[in-house]
Amino acid sequence: MPSQYIKPSLSCIDQLSLLKQRGLIIDDDKKALHLLEHIGYYRLSGYWYTLLDTPKVDHQFKPQSTFNAAFRMYCFDRELRQLVLGEIEKIEVAVKSQISHVFSAEYGAQWYANPALFN
Repeated sequence: MPSQYIKPSLSCIDQLSLLKQRGLIIDDDKKALHLLEHIGYYRLSGYWYTLLDTPKVDHQFKPQSTFNAAFRMYCFDRELRQLVLGEIEKIEVAVKSQISHVFSAEYGAQWYANPALFN
């Protein structure tokens, strides 16, 4: 049986209020609300975790911590991920091309249809 989840579900407006109560500075409520609605509290929370004061379990933000700083870290991570995935795609395409060349030379043009080659 799954364990009981004790935290209540909060609307995005309530999430915004909670962040403010915990000391996060939010310059633009409308923008922050939009980001909470479209990215999500949980996904963004990984980026404001470093802004939490110690002990982290108190969920209080360090002085001068801003929603914008957390969002900038999120944007950096997103851009880095896109760059890395773009390079991984190049490797993937090159490996698939080599597999196709080698297998075609060895087993013919329809090598991919032979299940015995995939044991």
